Amino acid sequence: MVWTDLSENQIEELFVKNFILNERVERSLYELHSLNKRRKFFEKIYDNSILDQKNIIILGDEFKSKFQSAMLIKLLIAQKINEKCYLMSAMTELDRLYLSLNDGVDRFLQCYFGAVLVCGENLALVHGEKANAHRPFLLLAKNKKLRSAPTS
Repeated sequence: MVWTDLSENQIEELFVKNFILNERVERSLYELHSLNKRRKFFEKIYDNSILDQKNIIILGDEFKSKFQSAMLIKLLIAQKINEKCYLMSAMTELDRLYLSLNDGVDRFLQCYFGAVLVCGENLALVHGEKANAHRPFLLLAKNKKLRSAPTS
């Protein structure tokens, strides 16, 4: 089965199982699937307090600019991802959306309060609140074998 054929809940569960600390999986799934607690899950993601550190690659400041969406898209394409992605955000109007890669990256960058862009079974992007400029963009890669993006 292709990951884009999964339901919203299944994709979210896959994300949690792949990228959240084992001892926090059960609680994270509860928060993520609760309308009242969903925001709390995102706060913990953005604070980097529940992410499994072995899967994190910190992206440089050059990826933070709204004008750098092309750089993010090139980086993701280099990882041989599917053309579809799934956006999760504390902003309800930008939460639980299946999008094309281009639209997904654009909306990911628009999420002022932070977002998670799931780009495949083993790959996701995370950024926290834009008001907290010290928080880097994170690339979560299950196997951490990152391919370089083409420079041209």
